[in-house]
Amino acid sequence: MKTTLSAWRKTINYDIHEKINSIMAHLSIKADKLKKITEYVEFLMEQNENLNLVSRKLDVKTVIEEHIYDCLAPWEMFCDFRSITDLGTGAGLPGILLAILFDEKKTHLVEKSVKKTIFLKDVVKKLELRNVIIENRLVAETVINTEIITCRGCGVNLNAKQLINFRN
Repeated sequence: MKTTLSAWRKTINYDIHEKINSIMAHLSIKADKLKKITEYVEFLMEQNENLNLVSRKLDVKTVIEEHIYDCLAPWEMFCDFRSITDLGTGAGLPGILLAILFDEKKTHLVEKSVKKTIFLKDVVKKLELRNVIIENRLVAETVINTEIITCRGCGVNLNAKQLINFRN
């Protein structure tokens, strides 16, 4: 059963915009990023119902308070780098959020799941993120040319041999 965004919004008693704004203020993130982050979370939750991107069992409050906050909390660590690669990005956590925060930085997302890659492409188009490159492939098959790598909870086990192509 497909749910429209407006119908989905009526099923929750939680102000997404207000909660994300509160998190961003707490983390000293500029408010001009709020609209796109809110749109991303709403789209993620809408699509999650059918695609199981983060787990259908999670409600929006849990996604925001545990996943979105967790991804945004270390945002300042990425300030000094020109490019970011998110290995095993899944639904774009933290890759999409970093691409929104740092729209001047090249953000490379690597994901092996076809359905998640299609979702990521839809997100990039919907949010008009011009700084994102998406690859549907295994991490071991990816040439990594970036200044910083993130891989949150994807179970990636990289060894030195796999990082030979890692350059800054």
